[in-house]
Amino acid sequence: MSTPPSQPGGFGAAPPPYGQQPPQPPYVHPPFPQQGQPYGQQPYAAGHGPWGAPPMAPPPRHSTGKILAVVGAGVGALVVAIAGFAVFGDGAGFPEAKYRLRVPAEMVGGTFKLSTDLSDTTGRQMVEENRSRSNVRDPTGVVGGYTGQGEQDGSRLVVSGMYGRFKDPALSRTYMMEGAAEAPGATVAVPAHDITPEGSGMTLRCQVLTSEQAGVRSNVPMCAWGDANTGASVGLITDENVSQAPEDVDLVEVARITLAVREEMREPIA
Repeated sequence: MSTPPSQPGGFGAAPPPYGQQPPQPPYVHPPFPQQGQPYGQQPYAAGHGPWGAPPMAPPPRHSTGKILAVVGAGVGALVVAIAGFAVFGDGAGFPEAKYRLRVPAEMVGGTFKLSTDLSDTTGRQMVEENRSRSNVRDPTGVVGGYTGQGEQDGSRLVVSGMYGRFKDPALSRTYMMEGAAEAPGATVAVPAHDITPEGSGMTLRCQVLTSEQAGVRSNVPMCAWGDANTGASVGLITDENVSQAPEDVDLVEVARITLAVREEMREPIA
């Protein structure tokens, strides 16, 4: 993995808060899948963890074939991101659990339809891998893959998140982006930075990663939110942004869709 030099206050590795000892590193990161594997085949070698790409159906247009390959990269990166989220916190002052995350059948007003829900497999193991070294309280993982409909036909939306009781939402967003950037095969093309979509009043952390397979570079744009009870990274991969110059990717649009995802996934605990 290669990254541009970290800027002060940017997405580079942050020191642990309040003078605590540095936390243990997350689990062994899964590599990005190789192109050309059959649909549904586990893309990771044994010993690197269970994080496979959702077995999505082939995209409807030849021009979106590259999207499927990069979705696998996105899933690996996003799951690594949540591991980074899970290992930080100072162990005191956790909030009451008031909200949880669900994996709905449709997302963003029906624009994306659920193709694979890995919450009971990848999501559960993601939590178990980090439970003993995490100061997050009562965590539950959720992982879902979605395919675009209508104007978003051929697009892929990947969500990897967790709900429970979390102490420092702002710091969690930073660690989620750093965790994704550390996935083997990932290169940070647009460093993580805060975006507050107009009229939302909520700050997200967003970045663009790239992966290169068989000499073809693909973008993985993503944003993360974090609040007292929920946190997730959202990757949005489209015909347009998958092969754009990374600096031309519309991260404000990815942030807008991430907020819509949060609105539809987050629900009060009865």
